[in-house]
Amino acid sequence: FAHQTIALLMLTKELLLDGPGVVSANSRAEEIVADFQRLLNAEVLASRKGGKLSSVTEFAQQLFVHPSYFSQVVKEVSGYSPRQLIEERIFTEAVSILKSSDYSVAQIAAQLGYDASNCSRFFKRKAGTTPAKYRHS
Repeated sequence: FAHQTIALLMLTKELLLDGPGVVSANSRAEEIVADFQRLLNAEVLASRKGGKLSSVTEFAQQLFVHPSYFSQVVKEVSGYSPRQLIEERIFTEAVSILKSSDYSVAQIAAQLGYDASNCSRFFKRKAGTTPAKYRHS
């Protein structure tokens, strides 16, 4: 009877501590990054309708984590800083708008929260060419 009780306790411990319901540090980090990417996608789409894009600190606050921890986790999981992921998502959206609309660069910049000259510099840094040339390529 004692051996069965010990075996049952060991099995219970294993299920409770090692089972699928326990969130490991790694999966928590992955969860933070996935939640960040969902928030970022939603904010980029909202920015096209006049919404404001959050800063890295504001994203961390929305996810209820310290900004330093947030930056560290995002870098560890994705290989990129939160700022780099934000810029890449904005760039992807700019490319999408350029290719699918007749909006001017100034209009696209305004939709994404940039002024036209900063948007052109940002785009050229990412794509190696101006938005106008990219559109016609």
